[in-house]
Amino acid sequence: MAVVGQDGTILGVNAAWRRFARENMSGNVSAWGPGATYFVQYSEELGDAALASEAYEGIRKVQSGQLPSFKIEYPCHSPGGEKRWFVMRVMPIQGKGGIVLISHTNITERKLLETALLEKTGLLHNVINSSQDYIFVKDSHLHIILCNEIFARALGKIPTDLYGKTDLENGWAAELVEGDPEKGIKGFEQNDIEALSGKIVHSYTDLAIRDEMRCLSSLRVPLRDDKGTIYGVLGIGRDVTRRKQMENALERSKRQLQTLFDGITEPMFMTAAHGTIVIANRAAMGYCDQLSFSDVVGRQINEILSPHYGVCEQVTTALASGSQTSFILKRKIQGSID
Repeated sequence: MAVVGQDGTILGVNAAWRRFARENMSGNVSAWGPGATYFVQYSEELGDAALASEAYEGIRKVQSGQLPSFKIEYPCHSPGGEKRWFVMRVMPIQGKGGIVLISHTNITERKLLETALLEKTGLLHNVINSSQDYIFVKDSHLHIILCNEIFARALGKIPTDLYGKTDLENGWAAELVEGDPEKGIKGFEQNDIEALSGKIVHSYTDLAIRDEMRCLSSLRVPLRDDKGTIYGVLGIGRDVTRRKQMENALERSKRQLQTLFDGITEPMFMTAAHGTIVIANRAAMGYCDQLSFSDVVGRQINEILSPHYGVCEQVTTALASGSQTSFILKRKIQGSID
């Protein structure tokens, strides 16, 4: 620490200042001790000119009362090449007009940790930005603290625009965030709250992305710290629009086929190559021992028919032949064929 007067003269220093000066600064005590000037003329040896100018202006503003205090972080590497960073703090000494107390604290350990964290964060951003999924992380207050570029682009923004804000503040429609029971919309908030309670939440959401309706399959999982305390939510949304369109088209085709089958008066079953029933018409249901349609589909045809009609051999032959086959169903009564 050093006490510096209005004109920049060093009025006093502590032991740590003396020790650092002896180890790092050339010249005798007159260059850095009491009576020396704190405001030395800038040279390239002092490092960043912009930082030096900012430090000088900050000290002057505290001395004049324009600022209550001032601090700035700066690099100050050792003559031997060791990387070091410090923070300079300037405080006025009350009742001593223009006199300030200036301290320099070594923050190298913190800076090295920050550098390592930035490198890891950069790697994390590269990983999530390479994904075509919509990825986000929210804190316990449902503020976005991390997201990838594709998530931000859905709102016409970049990731940093979204950080520290809720979904509503970021521009998502209120019904998507808060839900709308009449429209069958559960809402982002409710899904997030359930994840914060410790649940893994899977949901489907239809939303407009760049003026195009898309269907997203989303998974939300709770994030826990080393002690198991939940501190946030990780969300991953995948665009399944194409898959949903194909599923809907398949469902329409199945309904059309079912309607066609039901118009045929003869009992008919359609099976896969291995004998699993894919579809059956209304007439066929009369041969299924009062089972419902949902109970029949997916079952083996022999499992449905053979116990009552003794057609196991005929069905097996039909499946093996690969060609259209028909046979008569006669119900078994007490072990015999009626």
